[in-house]
Amino acid sequence: MRYEINGKIYVQEKLSVGQASEILSLIRNSLIFCECTTRNVIIAIAENLPRIVAVILREEEVPLEKKNVDKLEREFSMHMDMDTAIKVMADFFECNNVKDILKGFMTVLDKFHAQLEEDKK
Repeated sequence: MRYEINGKIYVQEKLSVGQASEILSLIRNSLIFCECTTRNVIIAIAENLPRIVAVILREEEVPLEKKNVDKLEREFSMHMDMDTAIKVMADFFECNNVKDILKGFMTVLDKFHAQLEEDKK
């Protein structure tokens, strides 16, 4: 998916493991003192929106490993309108099936738990 922001073209692709880790860390840190409800996750995303979008997007000609997230965060804080930010987030959930990713992690955790229970016998 492509976006034009402040005269530059940015792209969104499927999330890498590193990107996912950074986004989860941002959300987790925002939820440290509150219950993990859908409402609170949405608030955490909104509070960290420029940084999350900077993690998600990259300039079209810049490889993922060479992008400067801090610079993009400053750029998006000043030059990205809310309609574009909301579109990026909507596209994010379309591009990355978060439900399936979480279900995959739960399957792994269930298998790990089963092995631990077997070891107790």
